[in-house]
Amino acid sequence: MQKASFIIRHALVGDIAAINRIQHECYPEEYHETSEAFINKIQQSPDFCLVATNLQGQVLGYFMCVLASLEQFPCLHTENFECPKKPSLLYLHDMALSTFARGRGVRQAFLRAIFQKAQQLPTLKSAYLVAVQGAEVVWQKEGFKPINAQQLGLAEQLNTYGEGAVLMAKKLAMPV
Repeated sequence: MQKASFIIRHALVGDIAAINRIQHECYPEEYHETSEAFINKIQQSPDFCLVATNLQGQVLGYFMCVLASLEQFPCLHTENFECPKKPSLLYLHDMALSTFARGRGVRQAFLRAIFQKAQQLPTLKSAYLVAVQGAEVVWQKEGFKPINAQQLGLAEQLNTYGEGAVLMAKKLAMPV
């Protein structure tokens, strides 16, 4: 079977309906964020919010990332997050793929695109994420390691993701 072609591009406010559709397909209700929360991420970090589309332009998946720091770290459901003026980390907030997009290389393409862009900002030293629904196994394969949210002062933020959420981090490779 031949893999479907897709295009990775910046997310736009006009993609919100499709993003919401995919979010509802992938996550239980307690993880559903509002359109305003997605719009906030797109406006705060437009270069780090991506969608994958098929060749006809239909959104197949999204990847929302924001520039952050330990002092300014986003919570789930935040509609008014402000990126720090001097970000020290890239926060991989949410990746969701429609059923059609799974197993076709979209996740890897999202990660390549985001990490290539992150290399252009030398202040970014690491990438953080919160794994939910047992996804820490997938993220460990990408080089992320569980870290102690309490020690970093991020326990309150982690708690917004619910029971079983795991804070993870990975050092970003610097360009050669």
